[in-house]
Amino acid sequence: MSANFGAYLDDREGNDSTEELLSIPNFKEDFQKALQDFEKGNVVSFKSIRRHV
Repeated sequence: MSANFGAYLDDREGNDSTEELLSIPNFKEDFQKALQDFEKGNVVSFKSIRRHV
């Protein structure tokens, strides 16, 4: 995940997919918080949450 993703979204406004993401309430704020959590190491490994089905 890139720390520049928010800037990328700003540059790509007008793209249908980008507009869809930006239409989600609080998306930018939530994404920035997720990046901060990631940078602090506040993550969960996929192996610890996946289900064996």
